[in-house]
Amino acid sequence: MNITIKAASDYTGHDIEEKVTALIYESFKSKFTTCLFSDQEAHRIASTLSQFLCLTKADQIFLADTPRGIGGCFYLAKKNDTYYYLKHLLKHNYSIVDRIKVTFLLSLLSHPVKETELYIDFISVLPKFRSKGIGQQLIAHCKALARKHQRPLTLYVAQNNQRALAFYQREHFIKKKQRTSLLTQQLIKNKHWYYMEWSDRDENCND
Repeated sequence: MNITIKAASDYTGHDIEEKVTALIYESFKSKFTTCLFSDQEAHRIASTLSQFLCLTKADQIFLADTPRGIGGCFYLAKKNDTYYYLKHLLKHNYSIVDRIKVTFLLSLLSHPVKETELYIDFISVLPKFRSKGIGQQLIAHCKALARKHQRPLTLYVAQNNQRALAFYQREHFIKKKQRTSLLTQQLIKNKHWYYMEWSDRDENCND
């Protein structure tokens, strides 16, 4: 399959927000809906996040464009990213209770990005596009950006997500530490997380 990776800033029109919404929903729906939100509410949150990212971080979210449509994406976070507009959207579109729940869950899943890293906040591939090489293409683009900026790539993956863990290990990501959270165990049924890192130097050494 012919796959081209483009930044969201390369697209025009609001339809790109709808496509990013579908990808964010696919990536986060299990975390949102375990005990805090319904499916409908989770989709609404994904739409809000998509609006925020496409309007303020469009050069940091990258999409896998194929002849059959957009099949995947990733969001690359950097140190000093600001989230004021997201707070604005939540304040004006959600009740106080829902705003507190969304903010709490997102903060629980967030990572304080260091100056020395590029952090993959999420990566998502729609079900009908899986096993077609899109995940590998997205990671390859992440690596190219990391080489350009001369920084390692980092991410978190749940210990019980064995498929994702095996994929990142094949891509030469190395486990750096394990995080244990009773709150994430209660809220999203994931207690243990691996913080993983890829660097060009480590991959070359392994090869």
